[in-house]
Amino acid sequence: MSPTAPLVQSWPRLIAVLSVLLGLAAAPAVAQPADPVTVRVVPQKDAVRPGEQFAIAVVMDHDEHFHSWPAVHVELPASIAEFAIRTEIEAVEKPAWVERIDGIQWPEAKPAKVADPTGESESLTAPLYSHKAIAFIRIQVAANAPPGPAEITIRVDNQACDENICTSPQKRRLTASVRILAAGSTEQARLNEPDLFKTYDLTQWGKGSPTKRTITFQLFGKTITIDPSGGGFALLLLLAALGGLLLNFTPCVLPVIPIKIIGLSNAAGNPRRCLFLGIVMSIGVVAFWLVIGGLMASLASFKTISHLFQYPAFGIAVGVFMLFMALGMLGTFSVGLPNWVYMINPKHESVHGSFLFGILTAVLSTPCTAPFMGAAAAWAVTQSPVTSMATFAAIGAGMALPYLVLSASPGLVKRMPRTGPASELIKQVMGLLMLAVAVFFMGPPIAGWLQAPPNPPSRFYWWIVGLLGVFAGGLLVYKTFKITSKPGKRAIFGGLGLVVVAASGAVATLLSSHGPINWVYYTPQRFQDAVKAGNVVVVDFTAEWCLNCKTLESGVLHRKDIVKILNDGPRVTPIKVDFTGDNPDGTAKLKELDWVGIPLLAIYGPGLKDPLKFDSYTPQQVLDAIERARGTGSAAAVLPAASR
Repeated sequence: MSPTAPLVQSWPRLIAVLSVLLGLAAAPAVAQPADPVTVRVVPQKDAVRPGEQFAIAVVMDHDEHFHSWPAVHVELPASIAEFAIRTEIEAVEKPAWVERIDGIQWPEAKPAKVADPTGESESLTAPLYSHKAIAFIRIQVAANAPPGPAEITIRVDNQACDENICTSPQKRRLTASVRILAAGSTEQARLNEPDLFKTYDLTQWGKGSPTKRTITFQLFGKTITIDPSGGGFALLLLLAALGGLLLNFTPCVLPVIPIKIIGLSNAAGNPRRCLFLGIVMSIGVVAFWLVIGGLMASLASFKTISHLFQYPAFGIAVGVFMLFMALGMLGTFSVGLPNWVYMINPKHESVHGSFLFGILTAVLSTPCTAPFMGAAAAWAVTQSPVTSMATFAAIGAGMALPYLVLSASPGLVKRMPRTGPASELIKQVMGLLMLAVAVFFMGPPIAGWLQAPPNPPSRFYWWIVGLLGVFAGGLLVYKTFKITSKPGKRAIFGGLGLVVVAASGAVATLLSSHGPINWVYYTPQRFQDAVKAGNVVVVDFTAEWCLNCKTLESGVLHRKDIVKILNDGPRVTPIKVDFTGDNPDGTAKLKELDWVGIPLLAIYGPGLKDPLKFDSYTPQQVLDAIERARGTGSAAAVLPAASR
């Protein structure tokens, strides 16, 4: 049998498992009409001059009885906001002939009736876009724009509904074309459909935000800025790959790396097969990230990697999968497990097992982000599907690189014990740690079910995670002393076990507590009240499943000097937006900040025109940002926010 035969034979099983891991909530299948919204873009003029300002009309013509959900700044009833896919319009990128894209003048959202999703009444009245709704994008032509034809691509995402059903979300890319006249030309431009522009408000010019072509990364207090156009795109892909590589060193992924080393060691005697299995695993890692990139590029409702955790079924499915795998690793329980569990048991290293292990490794990284990766992914989702997929492929390739290197160098893994008491001990310790990972994945969705936002979810499951870690470390210490009498090995592995015990106890104690900060849990009204009072508002976007968020909170925000300012500082309000459960208000706030993932710390204040945004930060950055928000700090003290 060829080495690829098991993989071919296992496709149905692979597809089933992949469907579980990527299971997203979907509406029941219903017969849907053709797209009931016709969208077109119309430049205000057929020709423009260098330095001139003009508008592009985005015309959304709705069929009778149909509507689109309004943009995020329009408030909807809470029961509708939970599922409404908002209309989004933006220029995909700023071409060289454009000096400034100055925001959007949105159409007026008019009251209309929609079905009440709670079933408490026949219908609700909500502000919607219907009939002919026209938005305007304000453009300023660059003073040095060369004469000739020019184009700009506009992205329009929306979902159309009537009183009974909603059609599939639509993602459109439309091209607006104009001619740029030569400087000094006497040609008179012709107005396009003047009636469309009767509601265009020229007084709004200058109140929007210019489109930024650069992406800014913050890393250890340093700022790295990249222009992704031209050769900068290759550098962006390189940094995306570096971000993928660093995912392997996050607490989400580290527990499974020794398991893969065990598997590779089983094949180390056959270098060609070892390399082949490493390649298959790498394909699994890249395949997962391509699926994520495809979802984010094609679904208007899927905007961030962490969006997976908005579906409790995802966390539960991954947790159950890890539970079965852990029981298979332990091997000491008399449990009849499904055969597919043993496909990724290191004792049964196989082609399909390696592919599934690659997917699993990538899935485990989803609660964490790494430097570079978050900003690169956030930029990628605003680009064309090809660009998005290339960026996510780079993330997957970077993450897969260490396993490919190990498989190409079997000498690095040959010394791993494959049989005997030492091998069994490693598997049992890893099995217990994987049980802790399973509890970590299942805990947040269960806590989210038990407590709805804005109230904080329970953290009871951290005690279970900690106890399993203590048991794993204690087992390592106890059995090391039984297996070997060599002082060196006893010191190394016994010491490692004690570290695991101490770390697990510290994690359980630290993360089961809601911390020393008196957080106000986010609602739009609480936020507005704090802003109107003239306070500095420190908004922490977080979730129980976000380990990076936990690290930043514990290591930075829980320092005594910062706690004192947040709790007792004059006119400072700390607000937490928790995404552990479904939080539509929090999601809308994140979109308002033009951000696509967490962690995020946003700081508002009377001294700031726009909020300061950080996806990683140091204590001094937070202190300086609060002072700047008060209007007393130095502008140079705070790094610029990453572009999104």
